[in-house]
Amino acid sequence: MTIYTIQRLSNCSIEERETRIGEEERVTLGSSPYADLQLHLSFGLPQVCLEVWYEIDRCLAENVSRNPELVLLNGQPIYTVVQLENGDLIEIGNDSFAVV
Repeated sequence: MTIYTIQRLSNCSIEERETRIGEEERVTLGSSPYADLQLHLSFGLPQVCLEVWYEIDRCLAENVSRNPELVLLNGQPIYTVVQLENGDLIEIGNDSFAVV
């Protein structure tokens, strides 16, 4: 069952546009071709920048890049694990994503 969706806010192919998060799942956003959502213009960015998962009725995210200036939530750096809400905006490098 899908609980949350992370949607890219730029034009791209459907398979690059979104990833769905269900119970007991972890998804990644990063420069790796194996990331669930691969970042555009990602030269020099970590293979995995952000992990997102669903746990006990809430959607959580962690900036695994360890660079607080690289991953922003609603314009603010992510330093620790944060809870995501519907409508939140995630920015990583030049990419922007919405939580729905």
